[in-house]
Amino acid sequence: MQRTDVYDYDTGVPVERTGLFADSTAAFGGAVDTLIHLPLTDDRHWDPYLIGGLLLRNWNLPKQVWQSIEYQEYPKFAPPSEVPEDLLPNVALLYVAHLCFDTFSGKTNGMKSPFQSGYIKVLGFENTSIEKITKQRVIPTLMKNMDGFPAFFRKYLTAYMRSHMAT
Repeated sequence: MQRTDVYDYDTGVPVERTGLFADSTAAFGGAVDTLIHLPLTDDRHWDPYLIGGLLLRNWNLPKQVWQSIEYQEYPKFAPPSEVPEDLLPNVALLYVAHLCFDTFSGKTNGMKSPFQSGYIKVLGFENTSIEKITKQRVIPTLMKNMDGFPAFFRKYLTAYMRSHMAT
């Protein structure tokens, strides 16, 4: 019999299963057990996108939704032609949204994916940078909807506007 443990999402450290998840198989028909009660191995490089897709599939979300989640990392290492055609718009949108978030939050490392422009083109933006999409499309949309955000995000967005948009 193989030993299994549950791992803290952020640290990868084993934690005791208690409360709601103590008997996840009974409570969730095996879905949480499959996703959280993972085999104890030294390799902690589980694919969160595949796991997310499995969870969404188990929740009976449409196939296009859970497969889009599974494929969302492809743009980092594969051209748009490697993504199934019916998923490509969703995958491109997820990828570009992540890039815009990284730009907005200052988490960019200056490295551009070799396939980035191809995914941007899928969304109808040709010869446009992520910085330009963030500044001209994302930020104005966020500003227009400012009242619907929590106070901490409104404060962050206001500070961002003061420091970045004047340039």
